[in-house]
Amino acid sequence: MPEPTDVLDRLNRALAGRYRVERRIGEGGMATVYLAEDLVPEGPLPGRPPLDYVLVQNFLEELKAMDPSR
Repeated sequence: MPEPTDVLDRLNRALAGRYRVERRIGEGGMATVYLAEDLVPEGPLPGRPPLDYVLVQNFLEELKAMDPSR
């Protein structure tokens, strides 16, 4: 099922050009996982986005923990 455009737009605004969220790739009981492109450096990366803008920093740290080379 495609993700509503407004959800992707809000995620992309919250991540402020650091990541570009492309699409939802899965969901479960605790999270929805999206495919996002790391804009610095470029490359695809799965991640679980925050539900609230205040949690963006935690999201970015979680992405870094999944791939410390980024």
